[in-house]
Amino acid sequence: PNLVWKVGGLASSLRKLSAATLFSLLQGGGVTPESLMTTASRLLPVLKSNLGDDDASTRELVCSSLASVFKLLPGPLSEEAVHQLYPDLIKCLDDSSDSVRSAACSALKPFLRAAPPPHFQGTAIEYIVEQLLIHMDDPNRQFQMMVLEVLMTAIDVDEDVVMTQTKAAVSSHRCGELCHLVLQRVNEKTTAKKMLASK
Repeated sequence: PNLVWKVGGLASSLRKLSAATLFSLLQGGGVTPESLMTTASRLLPVLKSNLGDDDASTRELVCSSLASVFKLLPGPLSEEAVHQLYPDLIKCLDDSSDSVRSAACSALKPFLRAAPPPHFQGTAIEYIVEQLLIHMDDPNRQFQMMVLEVLMTAIDVDEDVVMTQTKAAVSSHRCGELCHLVLQRVNEKTTAKKMLASK
């Protein structure tokens, strides 16, 4: 209940404390896949609502908690959950805090693996890839590399969207090196598929 947004400094402090407690539980093994099965439908909307908290520490803790939840989920996220979560997760890549932006990358990787590819099809994966490509051109090299890892994960969701959008983005990037790495991975995956199909 303390994670639910309420106005006031005390409520803000309680949210941060609750977010820290949840993160500790998730990291320490205090939450099992079985318990998440019954609580995820209530927990995810509350965590989502805190991605826009005024306190950067709370936003970072929530992103990190979501990363753990996505890894622990015993079953796939529903299509509805995917569509409710992705805009807010992507928005965190624009955060004023580098720690939140890094935590968002750490959450997006397991998020892209937490549901079957069809749940991301269409607008969701197109928007995710478009925004990742924008952020892969960030001045911060360390952040670029984190975004690259997320894009590499997105290849398994929809390699065609990743390939098409990456090809279009190469010329607008300061340096096309990372775009070429993404395209190389897509080509490797396509070649491996063809080899398997021919056996």
